[in-house]
Amino acid sequence: MFNVSPAIKDILLQSEKLIENGRRDLAFQLVKTTFQSTESDPDSVRKVDRLVLGRKLAELHPLWWQDLGNSSLCLRRTRASDAAFYKEIFSNEDWARRYNRQKPWRGNLEKALERTGQQSPLQSGSLFWVIERPGGRSIGLASLTSIDQKNQKAELSLGLLDSHSEVETAKALFWIMQFAFQQIQLNRLYVYIYTDNAPVRRVLEKFGFELEGTLRDHFYLPPGQFFDVWVMGLNRADVHNNERIKKLAARWVGWII
Repeated sequence: MFNVSPAIKDILLQSEKLIENGRRDLAFQLVKTTFQSTESDPDSVRKVDRLVLGRKLAELHPLWWQDLGNSSLCLRRTRASDAAFYKEIFSNEDWARRYNRQKPWRGNLEKALERTGQQSPLQSGSLFWVIERPGGRSIGLASLTSIDQKNQKAELSLGLLDSHSEVETAKALFWIMQFAFQQIQLNRLYVYIYTDNAPVRRVLEKFGFELEGTLRDHFYLPPGQFFDVWVMGLNRADVHNNERIKKLAARWVGWII
C-alpha cells in the first residue's frame, strides 16, 4: 500500500463508504474532483498522491459498468438476481457441452454475482455480462477474463442458449470487440474452444478469429478426463484489415472501425 498523505487517505475512505452505499457515481466524482485539483498545482502535491488518485479514478470509471449494445441486444454486468439464470444455463446440457464443462460453482451464487458485478476489472481482472434480448429476457453469458493491460490482451468467453441466432452471436461478439479494442484499448482477444466443438470454431472464423494452435490435455474436467482445446485469436490489426468484418460491424451494431 502506498503511503499517501492524510488528506488523500480521507478522500479514499470517503469514496469507499460511498461505494458501500451504492453511490459509485458520487465516489467517482469525488476522486475525479480531487485528482483535478492536484493537477492545477502539481509542484505542491506529492507524486504518490497523484499516482494513487489516478489509479482509483481508473478503477471507478463508469465505462466498466456501462451496458454494451442497443435496443436489439444488451450486455450488462451481473447482479444477484441473475442467480436463477446462471443455474438454468449451467444445467442446460447442450450449453455446458459447447461452452463450459466445469462443475457448477456451489457457493453463495447471489452474493458472488453481486460482488462480481460491482468489482472494477482493474482489481479483479475480469468482466462478466449477461446477454439480454429486448424485454430483459436473458439468453447467454459473456466475459473478459485475465485482463492484462500491460500486454493489452484478455480471454474472451461467449455462449448463448441453443435458441439464439447467428446474428445475435455476431452482435454480442461485435459489442465486446468494440469495447475491448476501442474503449479499453486492448490489442488482442483469445478464446479457448473444446476440440469437439467445430461449429463454434466455424462461427468465430467467420468473424475474424484465427486458429492459433491446439493445447493438449489442457483441462481436466468431470467426470475425470483430460480435454484438448483450440486456441483462437483476434488482434486489433485483424479487425482493421478485414473489410467484411468492418461492414458487418457497421450494419449490426453501428461500429465504424
